[in-house]
Amino acid sequence: MKRYPLQIVIPLGLLAIAAFLWSGIDTRAAVEGPELTPFEFEREGADSPERAAKSHFYGCANESPKHFVQHLLLGVCDGPIDTLQKFAECLHETQFHHEDQSYSVYDLPKRMNGKHPVRVIASEAFDPEDKRVLGLKSQMMSTYYAEKFMCFDVAGTSYDGVEYQSRVVVAFVNGRWYSMPRCRSSKSFYEIADSMELTPLDADPAI
Repeated sequence: MKRYPLQIVIPLGLLAIAAFLWSGIDTRAAVEGPELTPFEFEREGADSPERAAKSHFYGCANESPKHFVQHLLLGVCDGPIDTLQKFAECLHETQFHHEDQSYSVYDLPKRMNGKHPVRVIASEAFDPEDKRVLGLKSQMMSTYYAEKFMCFDVAGTSYDGVEYQSRVVVAFVNGRWYSMPRCRSSKSFYEIADSMELTPLDADPAI
């Protein structure tokens, strides 16, 4: 399996501070206590789109940079600082849904419970004939490039026993699958994804 190191070593405390500055509201993001050791990110393509989507969901829901970066699709112009900013921006932009309520990661009552599986519950491929999808090609030189895209609804159960769902876009590049963060650069991709009707899936195994 190919691994693509991001070739950066960033203190986790810096990640937390970036998330705090972006959200402007999250008091949990501030880090106190002893200095955290540096964390080296490694990125690899997933062997399935479901795995990329589930890892992304877990990374956002649990504010885990390791899972967020694991199968991350890098932007065309992304570098180390951009990756750090995308993590903070994605935490701020991602919404988790339960019934008719929506929450940011900072509003979730509890983190995801690792004893319960993270599942994909619905999926749909982007229609290559859709005019909006065709229009993405003109943006790919400055945003995100991929050969094809899929959309997943992913669900996880938190420690309060409630199941929350979120929508994730994944991309196929050179035979592997990568997740796309919610951010300014991916806005057009997620506008399409959020308007799509997804097909429900059968029971999915744990992440």
